[in-house]
Amino acid sequence: MKKIFLIIFIFSSLIFSQEDLSANKYMFDQNNDEKKDTKIILEYPELKKFLFGVPENTFWIGVGASPLGLMGSKYLLTLSPLQLHWKIKWLDWEVLNFEIGKTFTSAEFASSWSFMVRTTPKIKLFNLSENLSVSAGVLLGLEVIQYPDIKVTLESPPVGTPPKPVSTNRPLKLSSYGTVIGGVLSQTIKMKNGKLFQINQVFYNQKFNPEENADGWRFRVDPDCCADALKAPLLDNILPNTVMKIEFSYLY
Repeated sequence: MKKIFLIIFIFSSLIFSQEDLSANKYMFDQNNDEKKDTKIILEYPELKKFLFGVPENTFWIGVGASPLGLMGSKYLLTLSPLQLHWKIKWLDWEVLNFEIGKTFTSAEFASSWSFMVRTTPKIKLFNLSENLSVSAGVLLGLEVIQYPDIKVTLESPPVGTPPKPVSTNRPLKLSSYGTVIGGVLSQTIKMKNGKLFQINQVFYNQKFNPEENADGWRFRVDPDCCADALKAPLLDNILPNTVMKIEFSYLY
């Protein structure tokens, strides 16, 4: 009986070993086929477009920062906590970018905070390599800027007979808003993990009014707070200016 079991065991082992050899041979043949296909594609790269591949991502979410910026003669630091991008073959569109900025200057009252929402449609100009492309476009946005160290009251245009201005009594922080328009040059780098790293060279002109709001109410500086801030030459420190900066963004 023991001999019978021994014979069955040996026979089974032979059968399974033959199946493993067949499987290994099949896998080896598959690998050979893959190598052959790769050689064909290398020899005839135009055939690559007929192969099935994973579709490229066209919608990207990003975050960014600009540690190198100037608002006139002031140092500007900005952060972009949320960016939305749409990228196709010829278009590199920054659909939305929410940006927070802070300026630093020797004139303390002239330091400001800003918030901007912008969109930047860009055209892809050329590829420097397989993983590096260059694009350029127009920046359009809306900017709100605030000078927290300058306290003002609002004074309306003259009203009544005889004309007499009406003013608010509670001091407010000097705030204004305006549109911005400029240009962007971008370099987009495709990373090994499939994500994108983008470098932007940005410039734009500010359009806010530091002397009155959109309704025509003039800013009257509080006497206890830098009363001469809205008089030349101190006014030059808070006038709209040209912004230039370099931005770094990570898209995923």
